[in-house]
This record gives sequence, structure tokens and C-alpha cells, in this order.
Amino acid sequence: AVVSTQSTGTHSQPQSAALFSAPKSNTITDEQINRKYEDTAAMACLLCKRKFPSLDNLKRHQDLSDLHKTNLATERQKIASEQLGYRDRAAERRADLPPSKYQRP
Repeated sequence: AVVSTQSTGTHSQPQSAALFSAPKSNTITDEQINRKYEDTAAMACLLCKRKFPSLDNLKRHQDLSDLHKTNLATERQKIASEQLGYRDRAAERRADLPPSKYQRP
């Protein structure tokens, strides 16, 4: 991949630096998920647990595969739920209460 640079006055910064830093809105992009779950040495998609004969086939899989798109959506949901930090507060309150005669054993 070719990394182009932007001149910002006194020094240059690569444009691809945004891919490696956390986005400002705390959302993760499909490109970041793809990079996390691709093994270019083994030419494999770790998200889908598939191996490919070439990097071109791996990239094609990431762009066109329905299985990959489904797995990306699942991974995005998993990441979003982790970021939200959902807690079952009602269950926590019930656990703090003394047992009552109306609770199931």
C-alpha cells in the first residue's frame, strides 16, 4: 500500500495514520476490523476462519463475501455492546435484596 503524505506547514503526516488511531466518535470502521482479523502472511480471514490462495482472493472475499459481511456486522454489534457497557441493574438490585417468600428457590 502506498502511503501519501500531506504537508501541514512544518512537517508531513501520513494520511493512513487515521487507520491506526482510535476514531473520535468511538466507532470502529470495517477497515479496522478487516485489518485486525486478516493474516496476510497466512493469506487468511481470521474473522471467517477461511484461508485463500492469494492476497487478491483475500481482499475480494473481504469486499464481496456475504459470510464476511455477516461476520463484520456481528463483530460491530459485539464492539458496540462492549462500548455501551450494558448492565442488568434490575438483576443487581434483586441480588442485593433479602430472599422473600415470593421468590422462586
